[in-house]
Amino acid sequence: MSSIKFLYRMLFGILLCFSTSVAAHDRQPFMHEFGELRAYFSDWLVVCDDWGDGPCRAVYYVLGDDGATFFGESVLRLHQTSAGGPIEFEFYDQGSPEPMALMFMDVDGHQAASLSPRTDYSAYMANGQTQILETIQINGQRNVERIVSEMKAGRWLTINYQRTPDERKDVAISLRGISAALRFMERQLAK
Repeated sequence: MSSIKFLYRMLFGILLCFSTSVAAHDRQPFMHEFGELRAYFSDWLVVCDDWGDGPCRAVYYVLGDDGATFFGESVLRLHQTSAGGPIEFEFYDQGSPEPMALMFMDVDGHQAASLSPRTDYSAYMANGQTQILETIQINGQRNVERIVSEMKAGRWLTINYQRTPDERKDVAISLRGISAALRFMERQLAK
């Protein structure tokens, strides 16, 4: 390959990386080919269905150590269907068992919630349908509101739960961008 072609390809690669980095940080919504309006807010992605006219969700992905998991080793989703409406709080962790022990949520080292299985969180949606495997939903809007309020004021959310009879697991969730993501969802849903 000639040095001119190499230089052009390298320059194109640098410009592509720069433009992707700028687009990811400028909070500009864009239409995705899946028919979703999307926008990045620091570490969070907001997705609004039906070309931006449907329900929205703020999503945070925790990739595995090898980074190979497409959907993330752990995923936190905050769903909302109408402006001012309730937020549904879903947490997925690959390989997690059915809820069976206390789950703790800390924001910046301070306890935001201590949740009991089946009463405060469950593997079932509010309408009684079974959730996706390895996914739990926080029950009770007061629990969700308290946790989300703490998240907005914090930097890191740590979710701690019983993974096996002998092991508890911590999952760290960055909160950088969560407030802006939730504000965007409200504005979008109000349209």
